[in-house]
Amino acid sequence: MSVRTILTGTLLSISLLVLCFGLLQRELSERKKAQEALSKSEKWFSTTLSSIGDAVIATDMNGAVTFLNAVAQSLTGWSRAEATGKSMDLVFDIVNKETRRPSRTPSRKSSARGR
Repeated sequence: MSVRTILTGTLLSISLLVLCFGLLQRELSERKKAQEALSKSEKWFSTTLSSIGDAVIATDMNGAVTFLNAVAQSLTGWSRAEATGKSMDLVFDIVNKETRRPSRTPSRKSSARGR
């Protein structure tokens, strides 16, 4: 092999490494921006839901509690830390006022309809 071939191969390898490093840096920068935007959005939603004067309980798709505002905490007797991850049916016990029997929560009714 000639010196020229070795130098060309080395320069090509270094160029590819620099290109990969640049692409990785850009990807990491974009990911950081997305994480910051998500964090800002979550904080905004949490602040908004916390300030609502009505009880607000949020759940995941499985009906597990992910959020309670202060009004919901006072009505249910559950703190946010205690309720998080628990079934909505356990945290928010709804009783039919006429029959006094347990009733499905609105979230269960909605998920039963595929919403």
